[in-house]
Amino acid sequence: MRHLLLLVLAGCGQCKRADPPVDAAPALVVVSSARDARVSVTPAPSCTPIDRVTLDDAAIGFRVTDLVDVAVAAANDEAVITFAVDGNHGCDHDGCFEQHRAFAIDVDHSKTGRPYHLTTSAAGISPSEFAAPGALGSDLFVFTKGFRGAAGVPEPGHDAPGTEYQLQRNKIAHKWPDSGANMRVTASAGAGAWGVGLGETEAFGPYFVRAFHFESGARTMEQFPATGSLVDAPGVAASPDHVVVVFRGKANGRFGGTWLYAVWLDPATAKPIGTPEALATGDVGAPTVTLGADTADFVWAQKTGAAYVLMRASWAWGDPKPSAGVKLAAPASGLAPALARAGNGFALAWTEGDEKGTTGKIYAGFGDTIDAAAASAILRSSSDVKNARDPEWASSGTSTLLVWSEHDGPRRIAGAWCR
Repeated sequence: MRHLLLLVLAGCGQCKRADPPVDAAPALVVVSSARDARVSVTPAPSCTPIDRVTLDDAAIGFRVTDLVDVAVAAANDEAVITFAVDGNHGCDHDGCFEQHRAFAIDVDHSKTGRPYHLTTSAAGISPSEFAAPGALGSDLFVFTKGFRGAAGVPEPGHDAPGTEYQLQRNKIAHKWPDSGANMRVTASAGAGAWGVGLGETEAFGPYFVRAFHFESGARTMEQFPATGSLVDAPGVAASPDHVVVVFRGKANGRFGGTWLYAVWLDPATAKPIGTPEALATGDVGAPTVTLGADTADFVWAQKTGAAYVLMRASWAWGDPKPSAGVKLAAPASGLAPALARAGNGFALAWTEGDEKGTTGKIYAGFGDTIDAAAASAILRSSSDVKNARDPEWASSGTSTLLVWSEHDGPRRIAGAWCR
């Protein structure tokens, strides 16, 4: 029986070098330490760019001023990319501005469709919306939630703002009352899917983690406190037998110390197994996580000196806590990493550029280990793009889809299928 477990958190992330072009595919380099490098017998996947999509007035219906929250899910050779945009209609009165409106793009092999506005429960003038894509076996879906804008009275027959939808092909398959939390990201394992997000007890926190289990349209919820009064940057990964969640927390609001935490969930009940364990502390970026049969692997950016470097750690099921963080030998600096399983190995991507988000390029590689994936990485974004950011992976059988956002003038969605 297909089942879905969703963990939701509400409330609430670039270095330069010469590399071969995107279609160059060197053999994977396996690096077990900075002193041990050898060539793997595994050939690197070949990556084919998908059609780039420009998010202009004609595509979106208004002028886009910001592009955030890009996420992707894949099944077979199809995928759905979701994102949120801010913008305006060229005027300055009520109704002229758009804030965090949710859209999606369908991908069939390397062909991308036109952006379309996602069905949500938003009501009123300039409401906001959240979306999280996922896969249940071979079926793609999107979770959405809409909020109340100005004069936010629902039209007759319209669901109340905050109602949560599970969409398939932008049609409502299931819906539930407001859970008090926003759906953010998902992960799949076999016929099941999991997700993560955050919730807050009142405006500006404190924040909590709420786990959801969905099966055949039914929803159950399990809430447990997150570590810290401010929580963001959730991630989740799943195997057929295990679910692991990672997030970032601040001890005392925006001015306290920052930690990364991980916790295992019971996939049958969505309850946490024990308490969240610390991965790292300091000036840390958003974590990314993937899960093999029984070991979770984590990567994050952490500032050491003047630059952010990429760190990794692992946590085997049954061990009391994660391993200590280890700096990757490459790259020299990096931000916003994305990690995924690719066959029996790993796919790793990151942004190289300035931490203010004004320049960036996307690098990605594959390897039998995370270090090998980092060492084999090449430039994936176009060399003429000055500001590409925030890569995201979606795995589907023997292929992985890498997507990112571009911010040179008109905002764009770009990416590549790697097989």
